[in-house]
Amino acid sequence: MSEIRLNPITREWVIIAKEKDKKPEDFIIVKENRKPPELLKTCPFCPGNETVTPKETFKICDEKGWKIRVVPNKFAVLSNEGERARSHTELHKNVNGVGTHEVIIETPIHNLTTATMPLEQFKRGYPGLQRSLP
Repeated sequence: MSEIRLNPITREWVIIAKEKDKKPEDFIIVKENRKPPELLKTCPFCPGNETVTPKETFKICDEKGWKIRVVPNKFAVLSNEGERARSHTELHKNVNGVGTHEVIIETPIHNLTTATMPLEQFKRGYPGLQRSLP
């Protein structure tokens, strides 16, 4: 089981997933210079593939369809089951990794990133920022 650990230097809580021991070099990285398409039939996060992901816990829609979806993570490092048990060693304060792990799909457009997202879409996903953004 993963655990939530207090970083004694930054005083921030971080998730330690001991069973997720893959390193970046364990994954095959294919670099291509071409821009990916807006929609992919094989992408579980693209419109039309909603049945491939768990049922959303939240979504924002308009007349054209969903704009933002939140779904449970199929490969969660936190578990909804179990009891939150705290422990304390000389170096660490720990809590069992009990909690919710969700994926926020910020746009239905596959090749759109937060950096290239139109301001209106960004504001829609982060309504608290609407007061501070132009």
